[in-house]
Amino acid sequence: MEAALRRLPSHGWINGWFGRRDRALLVVAGAGVPYRRIAALTAGDVALIDGVAAINTTIRSVTLHPDEDPVLCGPCALVRWLRALHLALTSPATRTLAGAIDRAAAVDGASPHLCRSRRPIAQGIGAVPLLPPIDPRGHLAIDPRPLSPHSLSFLARGNTTGPGAVHRVDPRTPNEPQPPPPPATPVVPPPTP
Repeated sequence: MEAALRRLPSHGWINGWFGRRDRALLVVAGAGVPYRRIAALTAGDVALIDGVAAINTTIRSVTLHPDEDPVLCGPCALVRWLRALHLALTSPATRTLAGAIDRAAAVDGASPHLCRSRRPIAQGIGAVPLLPPIDPRGHLAIDPRPLSPHSLSFLARGNTTGPGAVHRVDPRTPNEPQPPPPPATPVVPPPTP
């Protein structure tokens, strides 16, 4: 799982958006939460106390302790995802989220530990599924539903078994300018006899 966490993007639209969600999935699954329980989690089931993430499933509570390396830190991964999810659900346009993730610095060993932040992580989005599907253009559904256990398993396996992409991304992202139309061919009148 360490290799997958190091490989997943955390910045840049649109891959950073998928990467943040998938990183959150991997740390929750890596803590031993079964996919059927992960599918039932909401953003409000995650709490952060003094850098430690508590995930309350319907059966038990799972604790994720911080790692010294921000790339591998499970609580940091959850905070980064929940902040992005909050922005996606509360901003009026995908362009806002796209710009924020596009401008974000890559997560590396020198990144700040967001798990130590005092900012609330799921304020106003507590009832939203923790890991909703994202369409190829980066949009969430208006009324997000959780990913199925099968989809969660597919994403986790795809991200941990190699460098192959598990997402089909529409290359026309919301913050990319569309290519200009081809120049018009000048119409030359025929020569007069």
